[in-house]
Amino acid sequence: MKPAADLIFRYRIARMIGLVVCVAWPLILMMLIMTEKVVPGNFISEGLVREFSYTLTALTLGGTFFVNYRSGKVLFRFKDQPEEEKPHIVFRESLIYILVIQMTTWYGLIYWLIAGWNASRHVGTFIMLTPICFFLFIPRLSQWESN
Repeated sequence: MKPAADLIFRYRIARMIGLVVCVAWPLILMMLIMTEKVVPGNFISEGLVREFSYTLTALTLGGTFFVNYRSGKVLFRFKDQPEEEKPHIVFRESLIYILVIQMTTWYGLIYWLIAGWNASRHVGTFIMLTPICFFLFIPRLSQWESN
């Protein structure tokens, strides 16, 4: 397979994985939470709920900062890479970004299991941030091809 065609193929595979992990899974999880198929917890008091929320918010912001910073550096150096390495770089970096962005869904799930209805608004926000961040911060094919 030619390097350009391989790059597109690997990008599309990574993008499909990202759509499943960062879009479909959060939507399914939200439906499960709303129908209480995932049992809400009540393990921390309301005062601790806010403090825990700050921690998860910081982790989410840190993850999006990491993805934005790393993708900028990788895209900047991408044009200097050998052609046969580019498809591997696109696939590897896309999977790293997907995993980091997807952690926000897990933060929401953990928050639900610990705080339950005391934090339902925040749980939904964390879970729904995943698809938003996926579409905003993960580089598109045009960004990879232009380098």
